[in-house]
Amino acid sequence: MKCYQSILASALLLTISQGAVAHSNQGDGLTLQKTENLILSTDKISDFVIAAGSGKLKVFASDVDSIEVVAEIYQRNAHNDYCLSLKKSGKKAKLVSVSCNHNKDTIIDLTIEVPKGLHLDVEDGSGSVNISGVASLKLKDGSGSINISKVDGKIEINDGSGSIDIKHINNDVFIEDGSGSIHVRNVSGKVTVSDGSGSINVNKVDSFELLSDGSGSVNVDNISGQVIMDN
Repeated sequence: MKCYQSILASALLLTISQGAVAHSNQGDGLTLQKTENLILSTDKISDFVIAAGSGKLKVFASDVDSIEVVAEIYQRNAHNDYCLSLKKSGKKAKLVSVSCNHNKDTIIDLTIEVPKGLHLDVEDGSGSVNISGVASLKLKDGSGSINISKVDGKIEINDGSGSIDIKHINNDVFIEDGSGSIHVRNVSGKVTVSDGSGSINVNKVDSFELLSDGSGSVNVDNISGQVIMDN
């Protein structure tokens, strides 16, 4: 069943660039079958919600007035059994990028350019996540490395597994992590961590609190305020 939706509204411009050139390998025999481009005006939009399945996710902010998505579709054989949509609802924009019908034969890599003032709420299945320059971030991630930088607002991360690297943040950071190393530095705010396993390295932050730590080293340096180790 074809689950791909093409959404046209007054605030939404959707363009699709289809190329059946299979030249890049994504692993497990998957190759690039198609590239799609989605554009949505952010007039009166303050929040951006992303629901992504398997694939790389890169989000960066710049001086633009729209959300621009480049989606690279990797499959063994080209088919349309995936869901990809970008739409507006009130003051929110939502991007959905997942395989349909539990079909694991599709991986979608996303590169997204957004305005600097957007607040980001992301639920990601697997694959690396790179986010920079957004107003604030709430991230729930299954697995894969996470790299966050240059965020002015609060950051909340709930992560299953994979390394986490956070730097140049101008607000509080909260991390709940299952496994994987954590590196946090240059934060003008409080850093709070609840960790299952993996090393924790925190440097040059206002204050730090460790709620819990299953296993792994904890290294804390150059903290200007209070340090609390509840574990």
